[in-house]
Amino acid sequence: MDGVTEATAAPQEWRAQLHLQFQRRGERTVVGKIQHEGPVYVQRPFYPEAGLCHTYLLHPPGGLVGGDCVHINVYADADAEVLLTTPAATKFYRSRGQPAQQHLRLQLAAGACCEWLPQKTIVFDGALSVSATDIELQPGARLIAWETTCLGRPASQAPYQRGHHDQRLAVHCNGQLIYIERLHLHGNQDAYHALWGLMGHAVTGLLLASPGNQAALTAARATITDYNNDGIYACTLISDLLLCRCLSNDAQSVRRWMTALWHRLRPLVIGREACEPRIWLT
Repeated sequence: MDGVTEATAAPQEWRAQLHLQFQRRGERTVVGKIQHEGPVYVQRPFYPEAGLCHTYLLHPPGGLVGGDCVHINVYADADAEVLLTTPAATKFYRSRGQPAQQHLRLQLAAGACCEWLPQKTIVFDGALSVSATDIELQPGARLIAWETTCLGRPASQAPYQRGHHDQRLAVHCNGQLIYIERLHLHGNQDAYHALWGLMGHAVTGLLLASPGNQAALTAARATITDYNNDGIYACTLISDLLLCRCLSNDAQSVRRWMTALWHRLRPLVIGREACEPRIWLT
């Protein structure tokens, strides 16, 4: 599947939307409303831990080619608790002219809890890709979210050399913008090699946690010791938003660090011990 390009994929453009609303009913969270269009859906929810809803997002085509556009909107009502993940990596394949886009919006009501923990995103050489994430938090909401982006496939001797990748993130709390960032890459030029950019690293990782505090920051920084030989790692606190990021050339090392972070931070931010989704073990 990794070898599929736009030239060999079906010529039809996929336009897909998924709207999920999670609600607290009694002792557990349920999928209260679901609307979808196109090839994106969810499996039935799982409850490996009391009350909290584990949900897997499915995208059967397995990747996005030029012209594809996927919108995912997640609403967590007051006191809802949900963990969302994916069974496989998101792939942006080589494009012959049109961009492929994925837009994610997470909206958490007061007292809601959401964990967004997808598998990695792979940007193939020659891809024209847009990945945008908007997060909106109301007072008392709790969030852990991560994203790992792999530029090209260096292990397969297929580095990222051509194309465009536009990655955007914005976080609002109680209607106020508290964090925004954007990475715009033009092949492996400029930002890819610059000291103010990726410094030649093909893998980026970012984990957000809110509310963060000094104890969470200390716990996050304590995880860096076992991984700092594999790349560049840093954690910082902006208001009560904890940001943990890394640059590396080893996607597996990044995944191990992000998972270790999640294990360490979940009790402090979510109030639960880590309970890994079963699909991560398959």
